[in-house]
Amino acid sequence: MALRDLLAPQTRRTTLIAIAILCTGMATTLAIREFSERLIAADMQRRFAADAVDISNAISERLRTHAEGRNRVVVSHCRAKADTAA
Repeated sequence: MALRDLLAPQTRRTTLIAIAILCTGMATTLAIREFSERLIAADMQRRFAADAVDISNAISERLRTHAEGRNRVVVSHCRAKADTAA
């Protein structure tokens, strides 16, 4: 009889090995899940930032266009007043 036979029977050793494999697999699964969630969150933030920049550029372009059109109306209105006053 070997020393290991005295310490634990075969079924107990098999059970402990199975538990160790199960725990290792669960730990690996949870670590990969956490990693993938972080990657997805980082990608979502990057896309949101890009969309925010695009929206901001579109709004500023519209405001600029609106301001230029309004300036033309004001200038033409002032010219019309100057022409009628003269």
